[in-house]
Amino acid sequence: MDYTDLHGLKQKICGNLGNLWFFLLASTNTLDEPNHKTGSLTKTMENRRSDFESRTYKTWIKGSVWLAVLIPLMFSSLYAQDNLAIDTLLQKTRASVKLIRHYPDSAMGFFKEYIGEAKALEAGKCYALAYNGLVRAAFRSKVPFDQANVYSKEAVDSIPLLLSQNSFYYADALQNRSSFLKRLGQQDLAKRYLERSLAINLADKKPSTYVITAIYSAIGGIYQSEADWLMAISYYQKALSITPNFATAFSGLGWAQAQLGNIVESRDAYRKIWNHSSKRYHINAGLGIAQSFVDEGKIDSAKHYLTLVEQANSEGRRYKPQRVQELWGDIFSVIGEAAKALHAYQQAQILRKEIDSKYFQDLARGERQIGQQYARMAEFDSAHQHFTYAFGHLSSKAGKGKELPDRQEILFQADAIPILSAKTFAYLDEFTQHKELPKLKKGVEACELAYGLFHQLREERIEEANKLVLNRSMQDLFEAALGTCYALHQATQNEDYLRQALLWMERYQTGILYTERQRSQKWQELPDSLQIKDENFRIEIGILGQKEALLKREQGSDTEVQAAIEALFSAREAYVAFRKQLAEEWPAFGAVEAIDEKELLHQLRDLPRQTASIAYFWGKNQGYSLRYFQGKIEFYQIALTPLVSQQLNDLLALLQTVDYAEETVSRFIRLAAQGYQQWLSKPLAGISPAQLIIIPDGKLASLPFEALLSEKTDATTFRGLPYLATQIDVRYAHALSLLQLPTAKHAPEPELAVFAPAYTGNLTIPQNKNVPATLLTEAPGKDFSDATKAHFNTYAEQYGMLHLALHGQSDTANPSLAYLQFPLSDSADTRLYSHELYNMQLLNSLISLAACEVGDGKLEAGEGLMSLSRAFRYAGAATVLSSRWKADARVTDRIFPAFYRYLQDGAYSGKAFGQARRDFLAQATPSLAHPYFWANFAHWGADYELQKRPFWPYILISGLILFLLFFIFFPKK
Repeated sequence: MDYTDLHGLKQKICGNLGNLWFFLLASTNTLDEPNHKTGSLTKTMENRRSDFESRTYKTWIKGSVWLAVLIPLMFSSLYAQDNLAIDTLLQKTRASVKLIRHYPDSAMGFFKEYIGEAKALEAGKCYALAYNGLVRAAFRSKVPFDQANVYSKEAVDSIPLLLSQNSFYYADALQNRSSFLKRLGQQDLAKRYLERSLAINLADKKPSTYVITAIYSAIGGIYQSEADWLMAISYYQKALSITPNFATAFSGLGWAQAQLGNIVESRDAYRKIWNHSSKRYHINAGLGIAQSFVDEGKIDSAKHYLTLVEQANSEGRRYKPQRVQELWGDIFSVIGEAAKALHAYQQAQILRKEIDSKYFQDLARGERQIGQQYARMAEFDSAHQHFTYAFGHLSSKAGKGKELPDRQEILFQADAIPILSAKTFAYLDEFTQHKELPKLKKGVEACELAYGLFHQLREERIEEANKLVLNRSMQDLFEAALGTCYALHQATQNEDYLRQALLWMERYQTGILYTERQRSQKWQELPDSLQIKDENFRIEIGILGQKEALLKREQGSDTEVQAAIEALFSAREAYVAFRKQLAEEWPAFGAVEAIDEKELLHQLRDLPRQTASIAYFWGKNQGYSLRYFQGKIEFYQIALTPLVSQQLNDLLALLQTVDYAEETVSRFIRLAAQGYQQWLSKPLAGISPAQLIIIPDGKLASLPFEALLSEKTDATTFRGLPYLATQIDVRYAHALSLLQLPTAKHAPEPELAVFAPAYTGNLTIPQNKNVPATLLTEAPGKDFSDATKAHFNTYAEQYGMLHLALHGQSDTANPSLAYLQFPLSDSADTRLYSHELYNMQLLNSLISLAACEVGDGKLEAGEGLMSLSRAFRYAGAATVLSSRWKADARVTDRIFPAFYRYLQDGAYSGKAFGQARRDFLAQATPSLAHPYFWANFAHWGADYELQKRPFWPYILISGLILFLLFFIFFPKK
C-alpha cells in the first residue's frame, strides 16, 4: 500500500480528532479560569456547554465514524507514524487557537507543550503555529508584558530555524512582533516588521486579501500613534480599497479624521460600521459617533448613541466600559454638571486601571479630567493632587522606566501639555478666590513649559494637517496663558505682563503660516536640484489628489477610484521618504525657531505711526482683545456669554441677507452698534488711527468689521450710516508677524494679469466681457480672458498682480476641496483646488479674488478660516483681496477699477481699497448701500505699494543716444 496516498484521509481523521478534543476540553472545568479583562470568573461547564451544543451530535457522530476507520488504518500506517503525529499535532494546535479569545491562560499551557512536541518532530508548521499562538495568548493573558515580549522575540528568532523566512507563518510572527514594538515606542522598527510581512504575503501565490488588508491597517495604526494623520488615512484608505468593509480600517479612519477636526468625515466612517460589523466594532463605532456629537455640542444626539452603546454592552461582555463612562463625563462637563462629571470620570479611571493599566497615557488623561472637575468645584488641593498623579503616569513610561526613541519621547511629553493647561486654569481659579499671587505665577511657569514642549513637537511635523491638530489642542493653553497674564496685570499693573500677553497672542495667531515663512527662507539655501525635486513631488501629489477628489465627487467606478487611491498613496510614500532624507542631509531646513518678544516688538515698530492693530482671542470661556498703537499695549477681557455669541450670529445672518424692510434696517443698526461696543469701543477709545489692522479669531473671522456702526441712529435705510469703513481703512492679517512675507529672489514685474473669462453654458458671466478692458485702462498688464487652468499655471507667476474674476466654490467640510473654476477646455482639469495652492510657490505681490465665497471655509483655532484666500497667502502672496460670500458685479465693476487707479497713483493697497470703497458708498443707491454688497471683500496681508520702474535708466540711455547722435551728425572740423 502506498501510504502517501492516505495523507489526505489521515488529515481528515486528525481534523475530526481535533474537533473531538476541543469539545472535550470545553465540556470540562479545565478551562475555568479568571477572566483577565473584568476580573470575574468565566462561565462554568454548564454555561459553556451551550456554546458547543449546536455541533455536539455532529462532532460525536463524525468522530465515531472516523474512529472506526482509524483502528484498521493504524495497522496499515506503521511506516507513516511521524506524518500522522504531525497531522494530529497540527489539528490540535489549530483547535487550541480557538481557545485564545476566551481562555488565553489555558491556551498558553497547551501551546508550550506543542512547541516542544513540534520541535522533537521537526514539524516547522506546527512549531510556528504554536509559537504564534503562544504570543497571541500571552498578549491577552495576565502574563507580564515583558514576558509576552520575550515570547514574541523568540518566535521571530526561532521560527526561521524550521521554516523559510518567506513562509506565511514567519510573516505572522513578524506581525505579532510589530505589535509589541509599537507598544515599546519603537515605531520605525515595528513599521519595518510589518512591511517585511507585507512583502512576504504579497509574494504568495494565493495572497490572503484579509491579511494584506490587516497589515495596511496596522501600518496606518503606527502612523496614527505618531500623530501622522495624513499618512494614517492613506494606509486606511489603501486597506479599504482592498477590503471595502474592513471594520478596523474604518475605525482607525474615523479616529484619524476626528483628530484632524473633520467631524463629519469621522462620523461617516464610524457610521459605515455601525450597522455592518461585529459587536465589538459596532460598539466602537457608537462611541466614535457619540464623541463626534460631543465635539459639535449636540448633547442630545451624543446621549442617544451613548445609551445605545450601553444597551449593547449590557447584552454580554462589556467593551470599553471606561470609554463609555469618560464620554458621560464629557457630556456632564459640557452642560456644567461638575459633580456628575467628576463621578463619571472617577468610574472611568477605576475601570481603566482594571482593564487598561498598560496604557499610561490614558491613565494620565483620566487623572487630568478628575483634577479639572475638582478645580471647577473649588477643591483645589484635590485638583493639584490629581494633576500630580497625571504627571506621575507620564513619567512612568508605561511602568517600564526604559529609554524611548527621541521622537516617541517627544510625543509622550506632548501629553503633558493639556495637564499643564488644566493646572494653570486651576491656579487661575484659585487666585480668583484667594488672591494668592505666587500660585498665579506658577501658572505662568507651567504655560511656558507647555509651550516649549509644543514648539519642540511642532518641529517634528511637516504636514500642515498635523500642525492644525497641534494648534487646536493648544487652544486651552493659550486661553489659560492669556487669562493669567490679564489677572497678573490687573493685580500688579506691571507692563511686563502686557508684553507677555502680546507674545502669547502672537504665538497663538501665527501657527502654520509663520512656520512656513521661516521654512521658505531656509528653503532658498538648498540646492536647486533638491528644490526642483520637491516641487515635482508636490505637483504630482496635487494632481493625483485632485483626480481622486474628482472621481469621488463624480462617483467614478470602483476601479478608477482604487487606482487613484493607489497612485496617491505611492506618491505620498515617496515624498515622505524624500523629506526624511532631506531632513537628515540638510537639518537646517527642518529647524524652525519660535517667535520671541524682541523680534515681535521690532516688527511692530515698523508699523506706520497712524496704524493700530487689534488682535482677538476667542476661547471656550473667555475672549480677549489686545491693542498695539504707537508703542503702547492695551489688554481687554471679553465675556463670551451665549448672548454675545447669539448676537454675533444674528448680525452675520443679516449681513448675508438682502432685506430692506424698516424693521430689518432697525435690527441691523442695533446689532451693528452693539457689535462695535463689544469688539471695538474699548480698543479704539482715546485714539484716532488712520488705518486699523484686525487679527480675528473664532467666529470673528467671518465678521466684516468695516460694517460695524460707531453709533446707533434712527435711520430707515442702509445709506449714510456711520460705518467704520467711512472713518478708517481696515485690513486683516493672520498675525502681526505675517504682515510681510519673504521677498522672492526673482520678483515678477509689477503688471496686472486679468483672468476674467465669460465662460459658456450654465457658467456664463456676461459682465466679465468688459472687465479686462476696464481694469487694463487703470493698470498696465495683459488680458487672459481665454486662459485655461494650464495657461494660469504657466503664466500667472510672471506678473506681480493677478485679478481673478472666476467662479469659486467654498467647502466648509473639507477646505482642501474648495476651488476656482476655469473655462472648459480639451483637458478635464479645469479646477484649481485649494490643496494645489498649498503645493505652489507663488511670487505674486497682490492677488484680487473677485470670485464668490473664496474667503469662506472651515474655522481652525489659531489659523482662521481655511479658505482659498488663505491658501493663496500660504502659497506666498503678500496681499490678497477676497470675498466672504457671493460677489455682485455692480460692486466689483466699480470698486476694483478705482482700487487699481489709486494704486497707480502711489497709494498703498490698504488706503487704495479703503478709498475705493468710500467712493462707492458715497455714490451708492440705497439698495447697493446694504453691507451685503460692499462689505463682502476683505484686504488680507501686507500693505502693498506698487513698485514702478525707475525712470533714470531711460533718461540715461536717452542721453547716451543723443550724445552719440551729436558726434555722428556734428563731427569735429
